[in-house]
Amino acid sequence: MEAGKSEVVEEVMMKEGEEKDGHEVEGGDVEYYDEDTVKSVQDFMHKLEDFCASPYFTTAIGDFTTEYAGKFEDKEEHPPECFVIFQKYDKMIEEKLEGFVKEQGLTNEEVAEACRIAMDIFPPGTMTCLDFILASLDFESFHALMLDFRAMQE
Repeated sequence: MEAGKSEVVEEVMMKEGEEKDGHEVEGGDVEYYDEDTVKSVQDFMHKLEDFCASPYFTTAIGDFTTEYAGKFEDKEEHPPECFVIFQKYDKMIEEKLEGFVKEQGLTNEEVAEACRIAMDIFPPGTMTCLDFILASLDFESFHALMLDFRAMQE
């Protein structure tokens, strides 16, 4: 393992054809999760969930959605303003996570990869932090999140 890299990074960044504990990873990126990988991702995600439940993070999400959720409608076509808001959200999430990510010794890309793996190993809806972070990576996820917040405001 590289100096300064966490176990999560080592485990989640395996690619097809690489071996881990004598088992070759099959298919696309990270299709095989051994017990250590699952444990590392679970441990990391619980830390991330705690961070995302802090007032520092939840207040920022609440303020953002209060300001912008009303601009989103359940339509296939999205006005350009929605994409600008998505970029603002992405920047806000990145800024809010910056210290936490640094503390964990990870990059934003590595956190995103850990979140993708977590989607495979956690039942849907059990990790709220996944919804917030994945919404910063994918416009359709962001749009769905904003519609959820809009419905709660109405």
